[in-house]
Formats: sequence, C-alpha cells, structure tokens
Amino acid sequence: MRACLLILFFFSTQLFAEQKVWLTWKNDPTSTMTVMWISPDSEKNDEVHYKKSDKADWKVAKGKHWKLPNRKPFLVHKVDIQGLDADTIYNFHLGDKSKTLKFRTMPTSLIQPIRFVTGGDAYHKSLKRYQAMCRQAAKQNPRFAIIGGDIAYAVAKKDSEEDWKKWQEFFGCWSKEMRDKDGCLIPLLVTIGNHEVTGSFNRSMNEASFYYMFFEKATYALNFGNYAHFTFLDSNHTQKIHGKQTDWLAKTLKNSRNQPHRFAIYHVGAYPSSGKIDSQTSRLVRKHWVPLFEKYKVNACFESHDHAYKRTHPLLKGKKASDGVVYIGDGSWGVPPRTPKKRDYLAVSAKKQQALVVELSSTKRTFKSVDPDGKVIDTYEQAIQGR
Repeated sequence: MRACLLILFFFSTQLFAEQKVWLTWKNDPTSTMTVMWISPDSEKNDEVHYKKSDKADWKVAKGKHWKLPNRKPFLVHKVDIQGLDADTIYNFHLGDKSKTLKFRTMPTSLIQPIRFVTGGDAYHKSLKRYQAMCRQAAKQNPRFAIIGGDIAYAVAKKDSEEDWKKWQEFFGCWSKEMRDKDGCLIPLLVTIGNHEVTGSFNRSMNEASFYYMFFEKATYALNFGNYAHFTFLDSNHTQKIHGKQTDWLAKTLKNSRNQPHRFAIYHVGAYPSSGKIDSQTSRLVRKHWVPLFEKYKVNACFESHDHAYKRTHPLLKGKKASDGVVYIGDGSWGVPPRTPKKRDYLAVSAKKQQALVVELSSTKRTFKSVDPDGKVIDTYEQAIQGR
C-alpha cells in the first residue's frame, strides 16, 4: 500500500511539474484579467506578479484558493487583476515561479478589427484531435476563445462520476497550445454542457462540482467596451431554462441593446443539425429564449451539442427573414463529427470537425468555419444595421 501511495505521489508531482494555467474575465475585459491555475495542495501561494511588457517594475496581485472536490489533493487558485490598461500586453508569473507568461487586455473600442474563436464539445476521447483543433484555432490569432459546453467530457456517460483526469488533460493542452502570435495566453470563456453534469439535465450545481470549481458560473454576461455583448446561458443542465434564467436573460438583453455586436452562447441548440428538433431542451429554448433573441435583435447564437457544423438562415419565428437571428456552430471542436440532417432552416451544414472564427469591425461581423488543417468550410458576413 505504501508503495502504491508513493507511486501516486510521484505521478501527481510529475503531472504538475508545469501548472495548468488559464485566463478568463469576471469583470471588464478592457481593464482586468482573471488568472486561474491548478496546483498540488502543498502550493498555497496565491500571488500573481505582473507588469507591462515594456516596463521594469513588477506589481503583485493577491487572490485565493480552494480545494478540489472528492478529496483530490489539488488546489484551484484565482487572482483577479484590476486597473490594467486597455489593449496592452502584460508579463506575469505565478507566486515565486520563475517562468514568465503573457496576457493581453481588450481594447475599449473597435479602432481595429478584433477576432475570437468559438466552438463546443472540445475534448472528447482523442487528445490528438482536441490538440489539432486548438493549434489551428490559435493560428487564427484570436483575442479570446469561447467553448459552449462539453468542455472536457469529464462525465462520459449520463450517470457516471466525473473523471478528474480529463480536466487535467484539457487544461494541460489548453495552456500549451492556446497562445496568440505574440505568445499571449488566449483567455477562455465557457458555459456548461451535459457532459459536465452527472445526470446531464435538470440537476443541481453539486452534480457539476468540477465545472463550478473551475469556472464558477454558467449564466453570466460580459460587455466588451462599447462594441460587443456576450450572454452565456445554461441549457437546462443545472438551471431551468424558464423562470429566473429567462427573466434574467430579458433584462440582460434589454440593457445591451446599444452594443453593435450581440451574441448568446449555450449548449443545446434551438435549431439542431443532427439531433432531434423536438427534444425537450430544444423546444424549451425555442419557447422561452428565441422570442427574446428576436425581440432584442441578437446577431448570432452559438450552439453546440450536435457534433457537426451548421449555420441557419436568419430566422424569425422559425421562418427565413432578412432581419432574423442566425444560429451557428453545433459543437465539433474535438469530437468525431456526425452527419447533419436535411432541414429547411439550415443554410449550410457539414459533417466536419471545426472551430468558428469571428471577426468584429466597426461596420460588419464575419464568420469563418475552419477545420483542423485550416481548410475553410463556410464563410458568412453581416453588416451592422445602419451602416
């Protein structure tokens, strides 16, 4: 038994020789950055040292840590850095670690176009497949990335327990591969999917314990300067679609009407490509959320879950309309793709592994779907109203 414990300790030490680090935002992306990482439970230092890349003086931001569930001997650390300059590269390192990393804040306005990548169903069974898509996504030089659920497939089957190893592998690959052309770590924004939850649907937050340890929220909104708004939603996994979440969504979209680029992100689609159009979750999304997307003129909804590529026609009350909402994505970042079905609402669909590259400017937004080799599957453009 003692020998087994020593082997496990050695494995854990080797596994965390390089810490798993990821960036995200809890507050204004133009003036803050949240740095998170996992460490063995012996490493309790919660400091991040940071400075502008062209300056000499280091500053220190202090944060907090918490233990992982299920008696795992690791800690999650979180440091919120405030008061940063917009559109600026910073160097940083964790605690007394000597390895220096970099991040970049967002601009306050769209003087120059910005790019982000989005997808879902990220790390399934093949680390090689997931890694290839991460590498191609990073080559697009995005300012941030969005994963719309089924992040690490930590719950492989509906009633299985969470697999901690899958999260280790997900973050290890993300930390290594998701860096822009200047070497900055690419911030990660997510929402929850059924493979984060034991039981998949209509469960409590306690049944998605690792997700909430790592990401804290599934329903939230972010404004990027004066140019973009993102709403993240929980499609019936740990929060009901109707009721409080729909009420919150209505207020959030109403308050974001002045942003020229507006998007919603959730896992199970209103208009699936390969799944059942009459599934309970899809029907609830169409009943409670779609009317709000249409009322407040959301430009695009990023959907996942179906393991394919799809882009719908602009839709209004389920019908083609020039001023309708586009539903795009369908979750094939790192999974074997499925064959889409023929449906009237689909403008383009493909059995392809892909990530969606979105570019925002002051006059338009463009969408480009690429496979792991960089081959373009589909392109689409929307002009900003009034331009």
